[in-house]
Amino acid sequence: MRTTLTIDDDLARGLERLQREESLTFKATVNHVLRLGLRAVDEQTASDGTEDFETAVWHSGRCLIGSVTDVAEALAIGEGDGFR
Repeated sequence: MRTTLTIDDDLARGLERLQREESLTFKATVNHVLRLGLRAVDEQTASDGTEDFETAVWHSGRCLIGSVTDVAEALAIGEGDGFR
């Protein structure tokens, strides 16, 4: 594929440096860097933060108050009978 790109100055300098270090053509250098970048994007998208996570189980025992649906009772037990 043939196309025209406008490359930022800092990126062009980096590509030219890599081109000299690797003794590649500019075209080969750009293709190499694009492949690396696309591979990194694909790997990041694949992981996508949906890795399995396991929460440790902790058994707290039985409920110490009669019913948690009766808020007044739960507060009376938690705060003492003076709350009522």
